[in-house]
Amino acid sequence: MEIIQFQVDEFLGWMRSLDAVGLIQDYRRQANQIRDEVLAKAQRMLEAGRPPEEALTFLAQTLTNKLLHAPSAQLREAGSAGRHELLEAANTLFRLGRGSAGHD
Repeated sequence: MEIIQFQVDEFLGWMRSLDAVGLIQDYRRQANQIRDEVLAKAQRMLEAGRPPEEALTFLAQTLTNKLLHAPSAQLREAGSAGRHELLEAANTLFRLGRGSAGHD
């Protein structure tokens, strides 16, 4: 009987994990689109004769800003609204290692 319960639990866990698959795919698709847009701009900078260091700095800073903008805005809003569960989830998701998000 324990073997059956174990298999049922494993199957249910697998089924629950499928909920995340679409979200992960959408997130990756969005990140890839942002990457491609910023990379194209940096390549145009190089083609226009801008120094490689300038294009690389633009690429790194712009990519970082674009990838972090939406999550940062949502976290600020969550903090303002006292939504500590979202802050704790972000702490776990981003592996920040903060004891209690927003309380350090």
